[in-house]
Amino acid sequence: MYKNEAYYLLKKLIPRQLQLSIRKFIVQWKLSKYGDIWPIDESAAKPPEGWSGWPEGKKFALVITHDVESAKGLKKCRQLAEIDKRFGFRSSFNFVAEDYEVPPELRQYLADKGFEVGIHGLHHDKNLFRSKKIFQKQAQQINLYLKKWNVRGFRTPSMYRDLDMIHDLDIDYDASTFDTDPFEPQHDGAGTIFPFWVHGNSKNEGYIELPYTLPQDFLLYILMKEKNINIWQTKLDWIAKNGGMALFIVHPDYINFDDTKPGYDEYPLKYYEDFLLYIQSKYKNQYWNALPRDIAHYWKTLENREGAFYSINPEATLKAFKNPHLHINSQEYNPVCNITAIDPEHDNRWDQFVLDHKNGSLYHHSLWKKLIQATYGYTPYYFVIEDENGQISAALPTFKVKSPFTGTRFVSLPFSDYIDPLVNSQSDLDRLINAVVVESMKHKATYIEFRTINCSDLLDKYISSNFLKSDLNRNHILDLETPNSVEELKRKFHKNHVVRNIKKALKSDLHVHTSQTEEDIRIFYELEVKTRRSHGLPPQPYDFFKNMWDIFSVRDMALVLTAYEGSIPVASIFNIIFKNTMYYLYSGSDPRYLRSRPNHLLLWKSIETAHRQGLKYFDFGRTSKDHESLIDFKRNWGTDEMRIYQFQLTQEKAPAFLLNRATSPITEILSKQTHRLPTTIHKLIGKLIYKHMG
Repeated sequence: MYKNEAYYLLKKLIPRQLQLSIRKFIVQWKLSKYGDIWPIDESAAKPPEGWSGWPEGKKFALVITHDVESAKGLKKCRQLAEIDKRFGFRSSFNFVAEDYEVPPELRQYLADKGFEVGIHGLHHDKNLFRSKKIFQKQAQQINLYLKKWNVRGFRTPSMYRDLDMIHDLDIDYDASTFDTDPFEPQHDGAGTIFPFWVHGNSKNEGYIELPYTLPQDFLLYILMKEKNINIWQTKLDWIAKNGGMALFIVHPDYINFDDTKPGYDEYPLKYYEDFLLYIQSKYKNQYWNALPRDIAHYWKTLENREGAFYSINPEATLKAFKNPHLHINSQEYNPVCNITAIDPEHDNRWDQFVLDHKNGSLYHHSLWKKLIQATYGYTPYYFVIEDENGQISAALPTFKVKSPFTGTRFVSLPFSDYIDPLVNSQSDLDRLINAVVVESMKHKATYIEFRTINCSDLLDKYISSNFLKSDLNRNHILDLETPNSVEELKRKFHKNHVVRNIKKALKSDLHVHTSQTEEDIRIFYELEVKTRRSHGLPPQPYDFFKNMWDIFSVRDMALVLTAYEGSIPVASIFNIIFKNTMYYLYSGSDPRYLRSRPNHLLLWKSIETAHRQGLKYFDFGRTSKDHESLIDFKRNWGTDEMRIYQFQLTQEKAPAFLLNRATSPITEILSKQTHRLPTTIHKLIGKLIYKHMG
C-alpha cells in the first residue's frame, strides 16, 4: 500500500511530458520481451465450452468503447459520437464520476442517439483496489452514481482490477480486463477474446466480464507513436477469423479533431476514421456491432440457458418461434400448467385484481379490452396464473392482431401507451411469456410486442438477437398528491410557458363545456381531425372515440371538455379516470384560434378537476422521444418523465414497419401527403389503416 502511495505522490511531481517519455522507454523495452503474446496471444482464441456463435450467425462481435479521462475529453464526446454515428456504429462512453462534471444533457443526448454510458471510477488517479476498505468505501459511492445515472456497466481507471472485490458493485458487466496487454501496470491478462461470467457466492450471482481485445489507442499512438492502423488491422483480422469479440478503447482525450499539428499527447483523428472505414468495408454484414450491455445480456442468457429463456425447454421454444417450419415435438414447448386465458369482461375477478395490483392501469381494465375489441375486432388472450385458491396472482394481457398487410402478431396491448405485466416475480413473467409465445406459434405469428415502464428489468433477461429492446417513447406524470391547493399546484408550472398562458386563456372570451351527448363527441372528433391533419397524420376512426365515450361514460370514467369562443368550438380534450389517475388521452384544436391558448385552458381545467376529486396523478400520456417540442411542453407542467421500454420478439420476416412505426417509410409518406388531401379522404385513410397498425 505504501509503495502505491509513494508512486502516486511521485507521479504528481513529474511533469506529464516526462511521464510519457518514461513510459515510452518502458514500452520499447518490453516489446522485445513479450513479442510472442502481443498483440496476439494464440491461446486466447479458444472458444468457451458449448459455444454456438453470435446472434444471427455473425462472424464476430464488435464493441467500441470510449474512456473519458478528463474534462478535455468530455468536451470532445459529442464530436466523437457523431463520427461513430456517421460510420453507422454505436459505442459506449465511460465517464469518471467525480473528476469533472458530466452534464445530464450529455448523458441524455448519448442515450437518445443509441449510445451507452458507463462509470469509469470515481477518480482517475489511484488504484482503488489498493485495500479492501478503500474499495468498499468507493464502491458505495460508485453504486450511487450507477443508480443516479441509470447505468449498469463499469470500467476501472488504468485497468487496475480485483474481480472478487468488483462483486460489491451493482453492475451487469465489468470491462477492466484484456486478453493480452503486458504494457499495463497490472499486466496479467484474462487470456480470452470472449466474454466470461464471474461467479459470486451462488450460481445466480455474478457479472459478465468484457475484456478489451484490441490494443488501446493510447498505447499505439501516444506511447508507441505508430503512424498507421496496421496493428489494429492485424489483430482485428485474427479475432474475426477466430469468431471472438473485438472490443477496443478509444479516448477522446487523445484525439486531435483539428487540422492543426497534434500535441505531444494527441494523435490525428484520421487513424480512428481509417480503422472504422476498414471494419465497415472489409467486414460488411459480418459483425454484430453491440453495446457492452447487449453483450452482457446475450452472454447472461447463454450462461442461464439451463434455467430459462422461457420456463419450458426455452431453446425449443425460441427455435420454433424463429423458424415456424422447423418440426419440433409439441411436448417440448407446451404451456406450463395453472395458466389459463380468461375473458376479463365476464370474469368478476379481473377488474378487482387490476385495481389491487400496484402496476394496474387504465389499459388493463376490462373496458379497454371492450373498446379495442368493439372497434377493431382483434382477438384477446388474457393469460393469468391462478393460486391454490383459484384467485388471479399474475397476468399478461395480449391481443392477436391479424392483417393481410402487416401479418399476424401478438401485442400487449394495441393503442395503449404502456401496459406492464401484472407479475410479482421473474418466474411469473417467465411462465406467462412462455404461454404468449406458444400461443403465437399456434397462429403462425411473426412478431410479439410488449411496452412497459416498471417491468423493464424483468424483461431485460430475454434480450437476444431476436428479442429487441428500445426506448422510443416517454411518459409524463404530474403528481397531484403533494400540493395542498390548486394555487400550490400552479407553482410547479413554468411561469412563462404555462402559468402566463393559463392566465391569458382565463382572461379571453373562451368558455368551457363538459360533454354530455354524442354530438359533443362528434365535435371533439372534428377538432381531433384538424390537429392530426396539421401534423400530417391520419386520425383514429370516429367509431373509436364514440365507443370510448359509450363504454366509459356510463361508469362516470370519461371527462371530455370543449373550449368555445362564442359559439365556435376551438379545442377539445378527452380524459379517462381510473383508480387514482386521470389519463389525458386525446385532444384536438382549430389552429386558427390557438392565440387564445385554449389547450392550456382545457388542460388546466382537467388538472383542476382531478385535484378537486382527490386523484393522485395526471397522466400526460406517451410522446415519441424525437418529438422534442411536445416533450418540452409536457415538462413545463412540472411533470416527472419516465421511459417507456418496448420489447419486440421478431422473426426475420416481420415487417420493418412494425419495429419502429414512428420512423417507418409508411409513416413518412403519410406525414408528407395526408395534409394535402381533402378532409373526407383524410378520415377514410384513418379508418382503413388503423386496423392494421394495432
